[in-house]
Amino acid sequence: PILIALLFVLSIIPIMNEVNSTTRFINPAEKKAMQWLQQIPIDSVLASQWDRGHPLAYLTGRQVVMDGYFEFAPQLDERNESMKILASSSNCETLQAEKEKWGIDYFFVHNSALESLTYKNGLLEADCGFISQVYASNNAKIISFDLIHS
Repeated sequence: PILIALLFVLSIIPIMNEVNSTTRFINPAEKKAMQWLQQIPIDSVLASQWDRGHPLAYLTGRQVVMDGYFEFAPQLDERNESMKILASSSNCETLQAEKEKWGIDYFFVHNSALESLTYKNGLLEADCGFISQVYASNNAKIISFDLIHS
């Protein structure tokens, strides 16, 4: 019995390390923003750059368009291209089409993207009636896509 218990404990250690490493590269302020998303409806769909997708899914329990383990996702190239378009466009029709393609409700903009010209001249500059900033800090922004109010 003691040997079995010891083997069980030793087998769990790598699993616990993997769970803890899911958010280890996310700074505390970004993690706080991701946790803010726990209050949105459970069926909401989140978008972000691929490297933030897995932590977003893990911390929010919500569906993401792309994550860090997307190598075998259906329509991988199309999903990746859509995230680039969403980040870089301020054209309302383009943003609406990409939002509708994937059913996106929120877009998470991470720390290093806030100073990126791609985002500054794109999504963060967009002046569309259906886009609103619902969370902002120096380290993250969360954009809501609400076509009902457009």
